[in-house]
Amino acid sequence: MIEGQLSSNWKLTTARITHGKRIGGRVLLMNFRLLGPFEILHEGRDITPTAPKLRAALALLLASHNRVVPTPALIEEIWSDDPPNGYTATVHTYIYQLRKLLHGNENTDCLVTTPIGYRADIAPEALDLCEFERLSLSGRQAFEAGDMTRASQLLHEALVLRRGGVLTGVRRGPLLEAQAARLEENLLRALLLRIDADLRLGRHGELVGELRELVIEYPMHEELNAKLMLALYRCDRRSAALQVYHDVRHALRDELGIVPSPNLQRIHQDILMDAPVLQRREAEPVREQVTVTASVPATLPPDIGDFVGREAELGALDRLLTPGDTAPRTVLVVGAPGAGKRALARRAAHRARHRFPDGQLYASLVREGGRDAEPAEILGEFLRVVGFDPADIPVGEEERSSMFRSWAADRGGLLVLEGASDLGRLRPLMPSGPEWAVLVTGEYCLPGLASAQRLELGPLDPAEGLELLTAIVGRERIAREPDAADELVRFCGGLPLALRAAGERLVSARHWSIRKLLRRASDPVSGLEELRVGDIDLAARYTRCYLSLSEPERAAFRVLGRLGTAPFNDERASRELQVDARTTEDLLDALVQAHLVEVELAGPDGAAHYRFSGLLARFAGSLATYWESLVQKDLPVGVAA
Repeated sequence: MIEGQLSSNWKLTTARITHGKRIGGRVLLMNFRLLGPFEILHEGRDITPTAPKLRAALALLLASHNRVVPTPALIEEIWSDDPPNGYTATVHTYIYQLRKLLHGNENTDCLVTTPIGYRADIAPEALDLCEFERLSLSGRQAFEAGDMTRASQLLHEALVLRRGGVLTGVRRGPLLEAQAARLEENLLRALLLRIDADLRLGRHGELVGELRELVIEYPMHEELNAKLMLALYRCDRRSAALQVYHDVRHALRDELGIVPSPNLQRIHQDILMDAPVLQRREAEPVREQVTVTASVPATLPPDIGDFVGREAELGALDRLLTPGDTAPRTVLVVGAPGAGKRALARRAAHRARHRFPDGQLYASLVREGGRDAEPAEILGEFLRVVGFDPADIPVGEEERSSMFRSWAADRGGLLVLEGASDLGRLRPLMPSGPEWAVLVTGEYCLPGLASAQRLELGPLDPAEGLELLTAIVGRERIAREPDAADELVRFCGGLPLALRAAGERLVSARHWSIRKLLRRASDPVSGLEELRVGDIDLAARYTRCYLSLSEPERAAFRVLGRLGTAPFNDERASRELQVDARTTEDLLDALVQAHLVEVELAGPDGAAHYRFSGLLARFAGSLATYWESLVQKDLPVGVAA
């Protein structure tokens, strides 16, 4: 069997996942791009519709993300004032074709039909437009707070999402034309604000070339010309700044018959007079001395109020979480997704915090939408929390890491890092001072993490699981259905996150019986949706862990998921995967390392037997079923769903 596939029906790609969106009990991996050439990517594979009217319809729905587009507006966009006979049926056909193209199932809820039209129900992280809006808003807030370094960085990240003219390749009707104009204006506003931040940081020389290019593109944009004049003046290029004013004044007069605005005229006069106001540099990046305001960080999240069990593990962490001797003491808590690693770490950290009077720092390495936090991002947060002036914090990861380690060298503290999956992202965050303790959680054992003590976290035992469920829903409700409660604990496999989701589901649906929740959660397609309440989302945890695998490992997970909870050995796995014994061992080892497959030794020869836990088996099975549906319908299968 060649490396690129496990069988003829289980094709692999090498594309990198950018976003996962779940529909029903399945996972779809999509990326929608509007800020440039119009593209729809299905795990890196371009599946953008080629038919012009389909492209226009989908582009309008996405540009109106999560807002209803009335059917008459959709018709106007597609056909302007000349719709064909039977246009309503044609619109329905277009929506059907788009659903089939995107997901292979016309009954998905991604394109939602409403009484007045249609809505694209898209997760913000999947749409470059939403990501731009999020980053630009954060950049504006940082600017208003006076943090010019962070403002510049965030706005730069937002603007990088632009890949050219917005909605290129789409035939625009009146609505899309208006949307495109709005997007271009928002992009330009973000650019102007980023330039303002860089001017305040004293980056005048770096800006001159960029501003000259922009002025060529927008020759009569007075604000851009004003910023170019200011940057040139502060680079001691007074005559060049005056020439810019001369050029724009003539362009405005010749093209539009108007004179420059009062603001542009005022800057011109200030340059002629060498006005002191032009010489101010509000936030110079280089200072003779970096100042740190004394601050004791205490950023641990709140403890879990209804935490139960784990006495042995807490005892072990109590012994381990003490200041180190010659190097920081590092403890790694590992276990399956949903095993309660974060809750245990937070409880242990609060119990140990009195040992670290210099402070406690916390960071989640996984941000909203499942995005991996960049080390530079986290280090910036740490440095601000411990008292560094934002203007003194460097931009680069290496420089920030060096600054953090220098600060930590003569101090002691407790550092909690949740959701680690990559040693390369973890190392820059590690303090250097010996009086530190570092508590890390994640699914992976992270070989190479120097001198780390590892604590393996398994499921709760049945009594502890029932105690947790009781703490959430109340004793009276458990007493009404004791057998169903025991069955629910078994169904959840002792996973605290699953039990918490089930309990919160019952609390929010007070009229439901426990038996009803069990029945709904047992559905092979949509069952995991019942274990999603608010920000408690077991399937999202599974999805993130699954996406951390390589392409062959994902395919192995899907293929072996068809076995359900039945135990299997290396030979059975090799037959299912249709690969040799060595490759099978490597694939199984990867799944075990990710805590996606359980392993136990059996027999005198120590031969390993493997199995999927109940909920993971359901997740793997839903992926296998969805993948098979793509193959059967001859749809794009470049998506590790």
